[in-house]
Order: sequence, then C-alpha cells, then structure tokens
Amino acid sequence: MCRDGQLICNRRGAYLPIEEADLVTGRVTGHKDGFGFLIPDDGGSDLFLTARQMRQVFHGDRVAARVDRVDDRGRREGVIVEVLEYRTHQTVGRLFQESGISFVVPENARINHEVLIPAEQINDARHGQYVVVDIIRQPTVRTQPTGKVVEVLGEHMAPGMEIDVAIRSYDIPHSWPPAVGEQIAGIADEVTEKDKQNRWISATCAW
Repeated sequence: MCRDGQLICNRRGAYLPIEEADLVTGRVTGHKDGFGFLIPDDGGSDLFLTARQMRQVFHGDRVAARVDRVDDRGRREGVIVEVLEYRTHQTVGRLFQESGISFVVPENARINHEVLIPAEQINDARHGQYVVVDIIRQPTVRTQPTGKVVEVLGEHMAPGMEIDVAIRSYDIPHSWPPAVGEQIAGIADEVTEKDKQNRWISATCAW
C-alpha cells in the first residue's frame, strides 16, 4: 500500500493514509535544465520540483510530495517526502573517466544525474564509449546514483551507434524473448522437399 501511494510511514514509524498527511502522489517528469514536475495521480495541477528536489529521483519515479509554497508565477512548488517507487533500473550513456573517477552521462536528456561507476564495476569499458548501466544504488539528496556496466555498445562515432543508443534509451525491444528462441530451434536452415509440396512460385517480378 505504501508503494501504491495509499499509505505513508511517518518519522515515528506509524502508518497513515496519504490523504491525512496532505500529500500529493504522482509521477516525476524531468526537464533537460535540471528541474522537474510531479504529475499527480488524481489529475490535479502539476507540482514544480526544483533541481535540488530532482537530485533524489530519476525521471519516471513515483513519489509523495507536499506543497511547500506557491511561487510568484502561481506555480505550486513541491517538496518530495518519500519515493514510492524507483522506475529507473538501467540507463545508457557515455562513459567518462576524469581524475581517477568514472561516471556515465545518460543519453536521455530528462536524466540529469551522472552515474558513478566503481572501478570494479567498469567491466573493461573505456573512456568515451557508449555503455549500458544497471543502477545498483539510487540517488539521494546528498549522493549520486551508482551503477555497473553490463554492456559496452561501442565507440562514440561508430556507424549505427546512434540507433543502438536510441533503442536502449527509449526501452524499445531489441532482443527476442527466450520462448521465441525455443520455438525456432527446431527449424531447419533450408526448406525441405516436404515443405515444398503443394506450393508454387510466381514467375511475375516487379521491377
């Protein structure tokens, strides 16, 4: 119920309904300039989230927030009270190594975090390469997210690289499910004589 945004645990360890805590639940959407918005589940007006608030979440996470104030432009400004659900568990971006520190800059412009990569999790990736990273520690207000390289896509200017990066950045399916592999395992590489029976080939060609 906490994950679904129905209950929240307060500092005393007690649980109470979100409505009684006067909180707004919804999905976070990030902006390329660092700030973001909370899109309420109930369809109400969005809450503006400052860049500092966005430090503790990824684009797409679900959170509970309270309305802190209304700014000069009439926007409701929110403060994140609790992250209800982390929805970013993998990202793709370029690996950089500077002064002994390795980090990945995500290709998705809505993600403004640099994901730290410990030396033991770099998996032979090199500076400047595009990589796929699993998030092993989510961000907080004080700490950056941490990840591990699970796939090296290749060099920055390699032919077709932009396609591979886009496919993974937007979660477009790029591999067949195991069930498909099992189904085609018994199919021969060439058409058998039995399969050719009762079939015909048209002599008409379109040029």
